[in-house]
Amino acid sequence: MKLMNLAQPFRRRFPQAVVLGSLAFGVQVACSDAPVNGGNNTTFPMAGTPSTAGTPAATAGTPATTAGTFGASGSFGTAGTPAGGTETGGTGGTGTAGTATAGTGGTAVVVPTTPYCMGKPLDPLPYTANDGFELSGWNAGAQTQATANANIVNRPADACLTRVPGAVGRCSQWHFIPAVASGFAFVQWITMWDSQFTHPPVCIAEGAKAVTFAAKGLKGGETFTVAAGLGMQDKEVVLSTEWEHYFIPLDGVEYNSFNSGVVEGFTWKIVPTETTPVMDFFIDDIKWVKDLPVDGGEGGAGGAGGAGN
Repeated sequence: MKLMNLAQPFRRRFPQAVVLGSLAFGVQVACSDAPVNGGNNTTFPMAGTPSTAGTPAATAGTPATTAGTFGASGSFGTAGTPAGGTETGGTGGTGTAGTATAGTGGTAVVVPTTPYCMGKPLDPLPYTANDGFELSGWNAGAQTQATANANIVNRPADACLTRVPGAVGRCSQWHFIPAVASGFAFVQWITMWDSQFTHPPVCIAEGAKAVTFAAKGLKGGETFTVAAGLGMQDKEVVLSTEWEHYFIPLDGVEYNSFNSGVVEGFTWKIVPTETTPVMDFFIDDIKWVKDLPVDGGEGGAGGAGGAGN
């Protein structure tokens, strides 16, 4: 049965070989059935036809698993709109170019090689101070200008309710609050101070002996010093409650300066101390004269006489 089983696939492939094989098989069977002799006459069986090798038991199968394809990569998400809504860019501002105005060049200062007043017309004596000199911005030493303006007050001109007979120029009333830290305080009548007042240089005729003025105090006893023309010593005056004339001597003073003539028409000055009181006083009738007057009550007449020359 085993041979038949093995021969079946062979018979299907090679049918002619099967017929020949059957004949040989019959011969083999006939020979193998011969009587077996006893003794040493042993008959060896005939060699049979080798069995045909069968096909391999198993055909190699295909790989158990086919490699799968890679998954397709996903596409990126689309960025969403900002939560605050759509942003619209601002419009840039339009710059307007400014127009620059060229500054005006300064005036060159010419230094004279000869005395300024030489060869120029001279103002005759007597000379009224307010004709060419005005009050300067007052000074209170180490104080700021704002403090100086508060401590040195020029009252309105109409505060001079009365004036000396025949007075010239303008009357002024002063209210002074002392500040010891200032060191000094003063007011000048000069030719140039600021843009509010600029007067051409003043050239006064030779021969002036004094600058006279009238003054009085609100309480009496007000004390300060006066000067004029630059170059002389300050002169101290003590006021009463009545108008009196005082003078500043000019003997030996070169009042027409080399560069610009007379630069100081009149000055009052106070150097306050711990005991300096608040002061109110009046100054009037300031003029330059030929004759040397007398201070005090009699000086008033002298001042008037100077005006007549």
